[in-house]
Amino acid sequence: MILHLQERDVTRAIRSWRQAHEFVTRRDCRLEARLSFEQLVAATLQDLSDCRTMSDLLQRYYFVDAKWIADMVDRCESHSELTPSQCAWIQGAAFWIRMQELMVKS
Repeated sequence: MILHLQERDVTRAIRSWRQAHEFVTRRDCRLEARLSFEQLVAATLQDLSDCRTMSDLLQRYYFVDAKWIADMVDRCESHSELTPSQCAWIQGAAFWIRMQELMVKS
């Protein structure tokens, strides 16, 4: 599938990912929550390892499949202290980290 996004869509995604990463890595959250965040981000990041280009990453972000979303929800539900919005932050943080990895490789 060829990805057709406008520049503002790309900018919006990147800004969202950065904000999510800042939220997940902030120092003022409880240690237990931060450990949960780190564990979930690492697992989600593993799911993004097949994204080899920025286009792949944006494709996954904007056009995710139902199974990927279900896996993410299941993973978050295993940590009962997390809210649905925190799960979205975890997903965004994983996208931010994967984008950083891709930038280093290029």
